[in-house]
Amino acid sequence: TYHQDDAAISNELTWTALRSIKSSQPFTEPETVVMALRIRASHQLNGRLDNLSVLATSVLDVWDGSSWTKQPTSNPAWIFADIWTGNANRRPLPKSDLDLDSLSAWANWCDANSFYYNRVLDASGTTIDRAREVASCGLANWNFTPASKIGIIRDEQGLSPRMIISPRNSSGFNFEVGALDIPQALRVQFVDAEIETETNTWENTERIVYDDGYDESNAQVFETLQAPGCTDADQAWKFGRYHLAQQRLRPERFRFTQDVQHLRYQRGDVLLIQYDTILVG
Repeated sequence: TYHQDDAAISNELTWTALRSIKSSQPFTEPETVVMALRIRASHQLNGRLDNLSVLATSVLDVWDGSSWTKQPTSNPAWIFADIWTGNANRRPLPKSDLDLDSLSAWANWCDANSFYYNRVLDASGTTIDRAREVASCGLANWNFTPASKIGIIRDEQGLSPRMIISPRNSSGFNFEVGALDIPQALRVQFVDAEIETETNTWENTERIVYDDGYDESNAQVFETLQAPGCTDADQAWKFGRYHLAQQRLRPERFRFTQDVQHLRYQRGDVLLIQYDTILVG
């Protein structure tokens, strides 16, 4: 409003915002991807951008048998390694602390059987929890070897038994059998983001995985199973079948005590049991 110089008038002014634009890179953090956008201002968009979707693949250190190289990968083995040694870890370990033999074998198995881990970890969490989640997506579990190296263990066929547990080398043997109510089907929940198909919804979905002898016509007992990092329906089916098999084939839990001179095996090894308590052997 225009006022004459000889008029004593005051106006109330409210300053709601001050915006400035500087044409420069917002930050210079090393090994961080920076994306620039060119946006046309219109009546539908004014100010900041609320939603932005990006299809991305992590570029991580991959062991090729002789050295570490940067490669785009979704293999759980190399994501597992990056969790322990990468920049996201507040106290990263040196790569010399990794059990490369078990990780390489696991990586080859994941590639051969189409097991991948795809998830945005945008919240804080402990290293061990993240490592367990990634290992679980590849049907494995983290392991600390006697050589003080971090690797994984997984179910493998054809392993030779390391020792026979018997009354001669153990004591205090006892066991328990879990009376589990095994479901007839699992609702495996995952994010449908399979790139190779045109039916992906990029939303939370589920695949029903039936146990042997059941299908949509006779299954009545259902349970829900989360599959974090899984974005493929076929992988979700394998994930569900694996957990159904574990509930059926591993109902027993055995306990025994041994002196240190008999501890010649490690976590993940196969043992045989020859004990009169359970009438075996």
